[in-house]
Amino acid sequence: MSSNLYSSGVANIWVDGNSSTSLTFLGVCEDECEITNTAKYKVVNADYAGGSDGVPADMSYLGQMLSVKMTISRMTLATVESLQARLTTPSTSQGQGLYTDIGTLMVTSGQAFRLLIYPQGYATNNSLQIFNFPNNAILDGDIVLNYSTRNLKAQLLFTVIPAWQANGSNGYSWTLWNNSTTGMGVVS
Repeated sequence: MSSNLYSSGVANIWVDGNSSTSLTFLGVCEDECEITNTAKYKVVNADYAGGSDGVPADMSYLGQMLSVKMTISRMTLATVESLQARLTTPSTSQGQGLYTDIGTLMVTSGQAFRLLIYPQGYATNNSLQIFNFPNNAILDGDIVLNYSTRNLKAQLLFTVIPAWQANGSNGYSWTLWNNSTTGMGVVS
């Protein structure tokens, strides 16, 4: 059940360089990034409604997640290759893996990315939305490189899950995105 659809317009895409503060330029998304916000629910059954086979008595809210689709061009190929290397497994070369890699917790083990979508027109129109996903974007599937077009393009799909953080005496809170640009450099 999708709740919102966001679009960035033409944007510069930045990813982390294995650090929460330094970002590396990935490329330009010329066709806009498609960001789908999906709420997750679970059916709650009750005996008065027929038990597990009956009509639900309620729905339990489990949180939200995002899907981020983009096609980038004018990219830094070395950064794309580093994304591909991180996509396979952290412990062996690309195309190979260890049985211990199965079940790796992606965010906990540091395999998720910080992803920053910075609209190119933001400097003159700050009503545009900056999307910074703080180390909670997981590269979902393969990076599809399209060599048949005039310019090299790459199609990327990220799944973004909530990033949990301590919130003082209030316990924990979660963030899907914020508008931080810390660590962003200049596109040359």
